[in-house]
Amino acid sequence: MEVGRMEFDTTGDLQDRMRDIDSSMGLKNKVSHDYTIPEDQPDMLHKGGHPRFNKLLIELSELHARKNSDYSGDNPLANLKECENYGIPPWKGVLIRLADKHARIRSIVRKGSCAVKDESLIDTLRDQAVYSLLAIILMEEDQIDPQTAEKKC
Repeated sequence: MEVGRMEFDTTGDLQDRMRDIDSSMGLKNKVSHDYTIPEDQPDMLHKGGHPRFNKLLIELSELHARKNSDYSGDNPLANLKECENYGIPPWKGVLIRLADKHARIRSIVRKGSCAVKDESLIDTLRDQAVYSLLAIILMEEDQIDPQTAEKKC
C-alpha cells in the first residue's frame, strides 16, 4: 500500500526542519512526500525524539483520512460503532481488531512472508497504530477510565 503524497501550506522554519529531518536520516531526494503543516497547527512537529517519528505520525494521519473516506463517510467512527448493534462497545470492538492485527503480525514473523502481497508487515503495523489511537478516542467518548477500563459515572 502506498501512503500517498501530502501537500499543505507552510513556510520557513518548519519547512527547513522537515528538510533537516530528511537530511539527518540520509533521505535527501529519496522521500516522495512533501510535508508541510497547516497554518493553524504550526507546532505540529516537535523537536526531540527520533526524527522519523514525526513523519510517521503525519503518514498515519493521512492513512486514517484515506481509509476513513472508504469506510465511514461523514461520521469518522461510524464503521467502528457498528458493533454496538451486537451489544459490543465500540472501543472493545477496536480491541478485537487490534488482536486480529497482532495475530497477523505473529503469523508473518513466524512464516517470514506475507500471503497477502498488498499488505506488508509495515502496513499491518501502521493499521495497528491507527487502531490504537481510535480505541483511545472511543474510550474517551464513552468516558472509560483507561486505568481500570470501567465507565466513569
